[in-house]
Amino acid sequence: MVSDSSRRGGQIAGFENTANEDGSNGPGRILGGTGLSRRQLLLLVGQAGGFAAVNAVFGALTRGAAAAELPMVPLEGARRVSVAILGAGIAGLCAAYELEALGFDVVLIESSSRLGGRNWTVRGGTEIREFDSSQRCGFDPGLYFNLGPARIPGHHSTVLGYCRTFAIPLEVKVNESRMAFCRDAAIRGGRPVREMQVAADIRGYIAELAAKGIAGRSAELGLNDDERERLVGLVRAFGDLGDDDRFTGSIRARRLGTGVLDAALADEPIELGELINSKLWQVPTLFTEMPDQAATMLQPVGGMDRIVAGFAGTVRGPVRSRVAVERIRHDESGVELGLLELCSGARSTLHADYCIDAIPFPLHRRIDHDYSAPVREAIDAMTAHRFFKVALQMGSRFWEERYGIYGGITWSDDDITQIWYPSEGFQSAKGVVLAAYCWNDEVSARWEGLSPTERLEKAVVEGERIHPEYRAEAENGISISWAKVPNLQGCTFAWADDDVDRFCDRVRAGDGRVYFAGDQVSHLPGWQEGAMQSALRAVSAISTRVRSGA
Repeated sequence: MVSDSSRRGGQIAGFENTANEDGSNGPGRILGGTGLSRRQLLLLVGQAGGFAAVNAVFGALTRGAAAAELPMVPLEGARRVSVAILGAGIAGLCAAYELEALGFDVVLIESSSRLGGRNWTVRGGTEIREFDSSQRCGFDPGLYFNLGPARIPGHHSTVLGYCRTFAIPLEVKVNESRMAFCRDAAIRGGRPVREMQVAADIRGYIAELAAKGIAGRSAELGLNDDERERLVGLVRAFGDLGDDDRFTGSIRARRLGTGVLDAALADEPIELGELINSKLWQVPTLFTEMPDQAATMLQPVGGMDRIVAGFAGTVRGPVRSRVAVERIRHDESGVELGLLELCSGARSTLHADYCIDAIPFPLHRRIDHDYSAPVREAIDAMTAHRFFKVALQMGSRFWEERYGIYGGITWSDDDITQIWYPSEGFQSAKGVVLAAYCWNDEVSARWEGLSPTERLEKAVVEGERIHPEYRAEAENGISISWAKVPNLQGCTFAWADDDVDRFCDRVRAGDGRVYFAGDQVSHLPGWQEGAMQSALRAVSAISTRVRSGA
């Protein structure tokens, strides 16, 4: 029996999509001017050019050349093969979309009442349920907040490929602004300083040390006199040093607020000892040097759940929501699932030829499964990490008007850790600020022990230390402790660094007729790119196996 969330005409969970003339749904399903669905085109290409031709065309239609390396071939004729997908997060939705395009019969099993998993965008009226509390979002119409993933690196080509397929418009996510602040108790008594100041002063002191090290060492460095002078010039430019190779402050950290006709003044540099004793050099100043955080970052216009809507509007198989998996059995003939309807308490059994399991591994400890010993070891070794967010609707965009901050992140050594300024709606009347973002398990646990009201108060108190306007401007807010969300109980699920390679290789091969998906079983835990790539690999494995008759 399919639950009430099953689709009719390409609609599910509030996501609407217009059916094409041939009954297929959504962008990418009908090829303009040809009257052919994607599957029909692939079948024709396969008849004419065989396996390699299908691979190339399939990749071009979905994610680009890189994904075409995975063998995915449509089923032939009237052959029907069923796949049960456990979990309707990004990995499960991606797998369902691709399997259906290949001609498989798909059923999605989801324990919550919505699709998307951790891809969750909240708007006015959205309810957030944790184990011991419930909140209803009070944002004004048009405002939203991404509780889970909120940025897409420019090199995450799989995610961007699906955005192109579903015609999802993108905009720049400003991941760094030198106008934003850094606050650390070790720096100037906890007074916030501009990020441009921190960056300029760290570079200046390092450059001064480098300049001293270069002096008299031309031979040791293998440089002639001309090369030595050019190296000294490079170091001086890097750190904005004086002619005496000393750092006394940089014009890059100029005092703001002077008139255009006034000479720019270098602000007094932060003491070297204060910088060394702070946490600012440990993460904030290196943050956007990491490949997955470097510009250009992107976000879907209108919210990250536009990606969920893209998949939801095209997947046609049944979705059984509010259904928990209690038992998993598999052998050479197929997979048997014991299911529990969470609303009615009714139990049922589902049989499928194959299964893609995208349930977070830590949750398998409450499922009666018969996975092999090596897979069990991988499941038991995975850790669920606590992530926590607070969002506040502000009555004005004071950070833009008074501080010149347009997007970017302010860093704090308080428990709020980060403040994100919105990258959408510049110079509009209001905005939603990410007022706390914590991924440290110990810090997140402190937030978890507070009621939703206490969380908002704590975010305001700590935010006021950076922006005194916080209390007067904050109109309403919401928070989420991912560890207390019943169907997830965590946000990022990952193995210890030393275990990633061997456990990824182990679960990638699957277990009998069960294959595993989700960012947790990829080398990109916590990213949608990892979720999608793992789903494509599972789909490819099933497609190859069915084609070979195994």
